[in-house]
Amino acid sequence: MKQTNALCFIVLASVLLVPVSVARAADAEFDAVVRHIESTYNARRNDPGGMWLARLAARLVHPKGVKSFRIAMFENLSGPRTDPGLEGILRDSLDASWRPIVKATSRVDLEQTFVYVRPSGSDFEVLVVTVDDEEATVIKATVDPKAVGSWMKELET
Repeated sequence: MKQTNALCFIVLASVLLVPVSVARAADAEFDAVVRHIESTYNARRNDPGGMWLARLAARLVHPKGVKSFRIAMFENLSGPRTDPGLEGILRDSLDASWRPIVKATSRVDLEQTFVYVRPSGSDFEVLVVTVDDEEATVIKATVDPKAVGSWMKELET
C-alpha cells in the first residue's frame, strides 16, 4: 500500500510540476524584462507570499477569464530615475507576434508604462510593464477574450 501512495505522489507531483517548467522555459520575454529591471535598478523581486498557489488556482479555475499569469514586483529601486533602455529591451525581447497597445511616459511622475498583446490560440497574452522612480511591476497573463468583453460591459454600467 505504501508503494502505491508513493507512486501516486510522484505522478501527481510530476503532473503539477511539468506545466510549470514548460511555462518557465517559454517565458523568455518575461524573464528578460525582469533581469533588465534587476540589473538596471539593482533591485530584487519582492513577490507576495503564496503567489505560486494563486498561479496554480488561475490555471485550474480561470477567475474572470485569466488562465495563467506571472508577476514580478520590485520596490525601493535605485539607479536611474528613468530608463531609456526599457523600450529597447522590450522591443528586442518580444517576437514579432507581440503588438504594443500602450506606451505612456510621465515626465512629472517619472513613470513608464508599456502594454503589449499577442494572440495565443483562442486566447491572448498580455504583457504589462510599469516602472516609476520607486517601484516596478511586470505582469504577463493569458486571458480569454470573452472575459475581456464582459469586463468592458461591467465598466459601462
